[in-house]
Amino acid sequence: MPESPESFVGWIKRNVVGLEEVPARDRIVNLSTSGVHTATVDTWFERTCRDRLPHLIDRMAATNEFGLPALKAAIRQRYRVPEDREIYLSAGASAAYRLICESLFAGSGGLEVLVESPTYQPLAILPPRYGAKVVDVPIPLKRAPGDLAAEFGRAVRPSTTALVISNLHNPTGSFLTRDELGQVARAVTAVAPKVTIIVDEAFLGLGPEPFRTAADLDPCIVTVSSLTKTFGLGQLRCGWVIADKARYPQLLDDWIQFESIGSKILEALSLIAFAQLDTLLQESLGHLATNRQLLAAGMDRLIQSGLLEGEIPTSGCLYFPRWKGRTPLDLVARRLQEEFGLLVSPGRFFGEGCVDHFRIGFGGAPDGIRKGLDRLTRGMQAIA
Repeated sequence: MPESPESFVGWIKRNVVGLEEVPARDRIVNLSTSGVHTATVDTWFERTCRDRLPHLIDRMAATNEFGLPALKAAIRQRYRVPEDREIYLSAGASAAYRLICESLFAGSGGLEVLVESPTYQPLAILPPRYGAKVVDVPIPLKRAPGDLAAEFGRAVRPSTTALVISNLHNPTGSFLTRDELGQVARAVTAVAPKVTIIVDEAFLGLGPEPFRTAADLDPCIVTVSSLTKTFGLGQLRCGWVIADKARYPQLLDDWIQFESIGSKILEALSLIAFAQLDTLLQESLGHLATNRQLLAAGMDRLIQSGLLEGEIPTSGCLYFPRWKGRTPLDLVARRLQEEFGLLVSPGRFFGEGCVDHFRIGFGGAPDGIRKGLDRLTRGMQAIA
């Protein structure tokens, strides 16, 4: 069944498939996707299977009925997860989030979930699939310390079941410190002691504290993450949930019922990847440093001419500027695609107050980023 026209992920998939179907000479430059994709990631799987096949076979010896134990131990060590937190493996961060939503919301009906706005659309549309009621909590695009705690503190009620945030934030790339996350936890648990704070940490590795999960800050905090966005290893489908064992005992049974078991081959490959995370992270950060310079140079002319506004974030691989021209952004995006060969993500997918924004992902190849930014400049100047 096709995705709804308002589904961001469906929109992305349809466009990406469409891009692959045209000849290379006519191909549209795609700045709509997220995550980092370095040159070495393209050959990682081939090199690993060629050079480390015996290691892969050795790592498949243990049972993975509850997830490969060595992989869970590697996650625990790398992200400093305390023993009173459990790790549940999943097929990527999206599956991890779905597991939490099923466990917390399914079968209850009408539970209130607060979601920051703007946000990555699937974080907002999944809870209602399980009967929950989502309440958008507007957060300033240019955040100041304490903003998140203040806004959620005003919105939370004793009946609130959960709130959902992302760190690094998608789509702006802003970073929340552990102190800020602690403030959020204190503010909302003072009103709703049984509330759950779900933190999507898919982009955390591209921030100032790449391996410092928020899962140990408070028992009410549940986190999801994966090897996809930071390290470019989406083909491994390696994601996980981290949750307090005592507060969420039902998650184990829910994982058994909903996940059953993962792929032992992919889990063993992910374990090999964990041994290389420092190298992979440095490659990602160096790659982004180059691309961020390209982005700053490419945006400067549009910002100086008054067509765009928005600071480029110092962390992450996403940029969410505001279009200041008179033409509606949706029409601008359509013309950029049809007339200038460039795909960007319209802001309407991220929240009601974002119709004049758009998201750029700058984690791809530098040549593609450079070409895309050139088309963006020419296109926006022509449209304006």
